[in-house]
Amino acid sequence: MLRSTFYGFTTALSALNISQKALDVTGQNIANMNTAGYTRQRLDLYSVRSASYGDRYASRDAHFIGQGVGVTNVSQARDPFLDVRFRREAAKLGETDANLGVMEDLESLFDETQKTALQGQFQDLINQFQTLSDHAGFMEFDHIVRSSAESLTKLLSQYSSELSSIREQEEYNMENVTVTKVNDLLKDISNLNKTIKESQIFGNASLELLDQRNLLIDELSTYMNINVTSTPTEVSKGIVVDELRIDLLGSDGAVCLLKDTEMVSFSSAKDADGLTHISITDTFNADGDDATQNLTDITEKFTTGIFKGSLDALNKSGEFDTPPNEIRGIGYYEKRMDLLASTFAEKFNDANSIANPSFDPSLPIGPTNEKYLEYKPLFVSKTDPNGPITAKNITIASGWLEGTYGITCSKTPPVGTGDNSGANDNISYMIDLFNKDFDFTITRSDGTTQNLFKGTFEEFNADTSNVLALNVKSLNSSLDNYLSVVNNIADLRDNISAVSLDEEGVNLLHYQKSYNAAARLMTTLDEALDTIINRMGTVGL
Repeated sequence: MLRSTFYGFTTALSALNISQKALDVTGQNIANMNTAGYTRQRLDLYSVRSASYGDRYASRDAHFIGQGVGVTNVSQARDPFLDVRFRREAAKLGETDANLGVMEDLESLFDETQKTALQGQFQDLINQFQTLSDHAGFMEFDHIVRSSAESLTKLLSQYSSELSSIREQEEYNMENVTVTKVNDLLKDISNLNKTIKESQIFGNASLELLDQRNLLIDELSTYMNINVTSTPTEVSKGIVVDELRIDLLGSDGAVCLLKDTEMVSFSSAKDADGLTHISITDTFNADGDDATQNLTDITEKFTTGIFKGSLDALNKSGEFDTPPNEIRGIGYYEKRMDLLASTFAEKFNDANSIANPSFDPSLPIGPTNEKYLEYKPLFVSKTDPNGPITAKNITIASGWLEGTYGITCSKTPPVGTGDNSGANDNISYMIDLFNKDFDFTITRSDGTTQNLFKGTFEEFNADTSNVLALNVKSLNSSLDNYLSVVNNIADLRDNISAVSLDEEGVNLLHYQKSYNAAARLMTTLDEALDTIINRMGTVGL
């Protein structure tokens, strides 16, 4: 069976067209080699079969060849498995970075190597007590001790205030930065999904839009542990589009955040205990099906990511929590300062007061069971004189401040008609309190107790800084490890997806030669056709 006269031109033409298309794609890659998020594009080729393939009337001796080359699609060089790995590790990196940012703010507060703070003020108070010991009974020296003690209470309050400022700043960031950013990302992804879907319906792959969407998804993955799936969906006969779905992967199941163009909206709020909660308002349930709009608290769903790191910093208090945990957020350091203030005030209030020797601590305090014969507190709560003392509310007792009483110099009564106005045994006892080891004990909301630390006031304060320093060091080490892993995965992705100038240069030469060869084939076929038309039958002329 003879081939068509112009059959070969079809093959040559397809080769020319494909070579030209390949050069166009290579040019697009080179032009975008520095574009953030751009994924290298490539032609998916196939061999065009012969139109006479399977002709029932063709003879057995007829041998058919194809009709050249065709393009299936222009696709991206991308590895979905590396995308999943990158996003998993990016979430861990985001969690550590968010937590570290808060801890570094705390570290600047507790860093006493750069400033004279609590440790120095404790030492000043000791020095003033020692001076008073040498001048027992002189009110001017009592006032000097009171002034130093007042500076200590103000410093404790200042620490508490700065801790509150760090907490308020993190709460502001959560509500107005983190939550807003995630909502914007979901909205942008939803809008891109709509545009991509419309483009695919008209047969456009919209690869640049896919690049934009992948960049947004990568950024979203730093906030939480997500799972991204793309499902081919037939919207009409023969027209298939990809519908995207993003799920938050929690410890007890997944929550749908986005399905095609529908998405949830995040919000942040504090409960009665001051703990921050993250909720979503959605129009579909966890399966992505249509449902009535509802508000769902997903605070406990976050297993990693910026949300997890920020929530841990805001809500976790380590050993002070019920039940205790290993995550020491802002609350841990707030409660440590409260424990220092309350223990310090309790010990010195007891030292300055005359205890009742018949007091029975197992019985309720009352008229028949007084704890003190004479109660002369040095420190009280500024909000409630009879209430619990914290770093925020500790202040000088009004009786001491107004001169109603002062430092109890001695609790030893005079012998006979003797005079002990110069005695200083109780002042010496107070000085010894600075060098005495105390149990700093936690009492949790469920009644359980734990001895957090045993040591002096200054040692307990120094231990707070040490615990924070170790936490920062651990987070820095983890951050370096996660950053290394993320960078390695990013390099692996770039090896596949990024544009290589060397590789594209080779492609330019390759497709140029291919184009030239196809053109030469066209010329050869033209010469052959010229022979058939103009030279056949002219023998002998």
